[in-house]
Amino acid sequence: MKVLDQESLQRLIEADLLGDMPTLDFEAVAADLSLSFRDVKIDHKPASLFTESGALMSDLEAGRALYSALQLPGVIQESDARIWTTLAFTDYKDYCAARWPMKSGLEKPARIAHVKAHYFIRTARDGERNHALARLWKMMRYVDRTLPAIREKAEQVLLGLNSDVPVQILGRTNIASSSNIMTAFVETLYSHYIEDGRKYSRDQVRSLLTELDLQGGTTVVPLMDSGQVSESLRARLLQVS
Repeated sequence: MKVLDQESLQRLIEADLLGDMPTLDFEAVAADLSLSFRDVKIDHKPASLFTESGALMSDLEAGRALYSALQLPGVIQESDARIWTTLAFTDYKDYCAARWPMKSGLEKPARIAHVKAHYFIRTARDGERNHALARLWKMMRYVDRTLPAIREKAEQVLLGLNSDVPVQILGRTNIASSSNIMTAFVETLYSHYIEDGRKYSRDQVRSLLTELDLQGGTTVVPLMDSGQVSESLRARLLQVS
């Protein structure tokens, strides 16, 4: 796969036309800016992130399709901004523009900020929360590594329930890094919102995470088994519902 080299990536993000990139022909822009590419050994078979009827896939559907289509062998490749930016402007350009449409009438600085947020990765936070593609792929990889025993439920909760859920989780590394805590958390949300059909509540989810923080953060809670954590979370939900 050919990806932008580092110098070209920087040249592109500094380009005066950056705010118009979602509507421009990338090959023409690459030629005009003399952008260079390098070969990277990645197994990638471009996938459509649209349904057969042409509608935008849900985050859950798109995440599954992208994760199956793109095989990144290690942490370095997963965090390589050149790969994600190249994919966003080439194979998945239409998806990125449709998933994160730019509001009409924006001034140039706002258009540039929009493109930087959803097409580039400048910080780890960008890759986990903002980039149109990386946020999906990385959450699928997280499930693959941390919650393989409850993969189906985890995918539905973390990508299918509400886009706020992964945002809340990723900000708490002591919780996100613990398989037993996350198993209990996912099982609780799956039962409460998906199985029972309740409307998602950001305040309730934040309350559950606060409960985990209060119980000990990085010391006590990770030593508890998932059953104990689940009981605690269910009790907390009853209080805040």
